[in-house]
Amino acid sequence: MFIWYRNSILATALSLMGCASILAAVSELIKDESLRELTTPQAVVAIAVGVALAVLGKVISVRKASRKNTAVTASASAPAAAHPAPVQSAPAAVTQTPVKGLTAAGIFALLTIVLTVGATLLAGRNMLTRATDIVSTIEIGLYVLLAAGCFRAKSLRAASGLQAVCFFGLCGIEALSALTNYRVYGPDHFIASDGAIYHYMYAAPALAAAAFLLMAVFALCACAKTRSRAGGFARALWFLPTLLLIVSFTKLIGDSHIPGLLEMMFSRGVISFRPEFLVLLSVISTVLTVFFAGLGLRRLCGLSAPSAPAPRRAAYVYEPVSSNPVPPAQPVQPQPIHMQPAQPVQPKPAAPQADPQDIDRKLQAYKDLLDCGILSQAEYDQKVRELTRG
Repeated sequence: MFIWYRNSILATALSLMGCASILAAVSELIKDESLRELTTPQAVVAIAVGVALAVLGKVISVRKASRKNTAVTASASAPAAAHPAPVQSAPAAVTQTPVKGLTAAGIFALLTIVLTVGATLLAGRNMLTRATDIVSTIEIGLYVLLAAGCFRAKSLRAASGLQAVCFFGLCGIEALSALTNYRVYGPDHFIASDGAIYHYMYAAPALAAAAFLLMAVFALCACAKTRSRAGGFARALWFLPTLLLIVSFTKLIGDSHIPGLLEMMFSRGVISFRPEFLVLLSVISTVLTVFFAGLGLRRLCGLSAPSAPAPRRAAYVYEPVSSNPVPPAQPVQPQPIHMQPAQPVQPKPAAPQADPQDIDRKLQAYKDLLDCGILSQAEYDQKVRELTRG
């Protein structure tokens, strides 16, 4: 029947959906025309959708296996160094932490588009005739932009404003649906023409609107400029929108006639293909889109903010060991220092002794000057002291 891919759960799920679509369409074609629920063009469209899903699953599995083989080959062909150089730790901004989930979210967003368009074509409706169909067309455009935003966020390693805008748009569509149901069916319960009672018809779209609103807030928290401050909020509550969507779509499917159709199909043992089943698959794909988008935003919030690179340390280089060792250097012997003999200190010559006769002549001359009144008594005594000390 379908192909089971061991290396990818996503590829297996796509293959399962594609094979189910092909089998259901083929079973419609082999029926009698009076018993068919689908026309021939509608069955051909279902087969084309199934083939596209199966091929997409095969491509995903092959690409994943190719990346794994490339990584193994590169690690095996890397030569081992004899002396491994010290590995310098890279700064936190350069560390490439894998961001998983965003690619799967983009793929399931595209799958939601395919299933929604397929259900519309099988129902034979023109998507531009009624107001509800125009809203569905806008919703499909938002899913296209959401898929592009998820792929772009993975390459940029940060959430973009495009994701937040798409989730805000989906929130507005669901809020409009909740308001319409509130006005048409009332705030409590609604009794249909067949006697069935439906409670709180506005609750399912209101829960879906709350889920998409939370996803928009998480996308804003996962932006590069805000995840350092508000990233913890998205990391703690990333699973809450998925739970809200599960509760919302469970009530939505329970209020529809899809469970009755499935019960009738299994009781009769006849596989039939109806647009309602594509709607059910579209609902499941939407839940998976939100789940993987929330997981990817959680991982983006866990990345550290870009910072300045740390200064590089000088790496040392291993020198090859030579086969001829160099002998160690001989110690330098101290050279003897030749001391010159100290020269004897020559005594200073003594001052020449004055002649006594010369002193007497000078004393007599000073006496004559004193007697003549040329020298005073004080000056005469000074001259005598100088000569006698001399």
